[in-house]
Amino acid sequence: MDRTEEGSSLSILVIDDDPDILGSIRQYLEDRGHRVFLAHTGEEGLRTLEKEPIDIVITDVKMPGMDGFEVLRRVKAVSSGTDVIIITGYREIENAFRAMREGAFDFFTKPLKVQDLSASLQRTARFRALRQERDRIQARLDRVDVG
Repeated sequence: MDRTEEGSSLSILVIDDDPDILGSIRQYLEDRGHRVFLAHTGEEGLRTLEKEPIDIVITDVKMPGMDGFEVLRRVKAVSSGTDVIIITGYREIENAFRAMREGAFDFFTKPLKVQDLSASLQRTARFRALRQERDRIQARLDRVDVG
């Protein structure tokens, strides 16, 4: 089992219009103990995000209707604590820069290598744990009366 470094599972939403990619990523993530939600469009993915607490969104860039960059913007607006990983079949370096500039946690080109996805999920889990610890410390500091 290759769960996150802390041993906890993540809630992951995968958005892609290719059913084969959805199926293979789902299988990989579920085999590692993660809770997985699937969506074929950005709109469907955002509806899932409204109903479920999602830790990570993995989204394709090129999809009919809403593209992955719009998904990224909307996820960040609705759930700022949700990290987004962008995947694309197009090897355009400017897309990688754009994704990171707009707040994506990571960016990959297809075919997605499982070791890259695994490493990204581990980095994301570590980052999430550090962010939560920072928030706990900040909350304690906010309660301290320095008067």
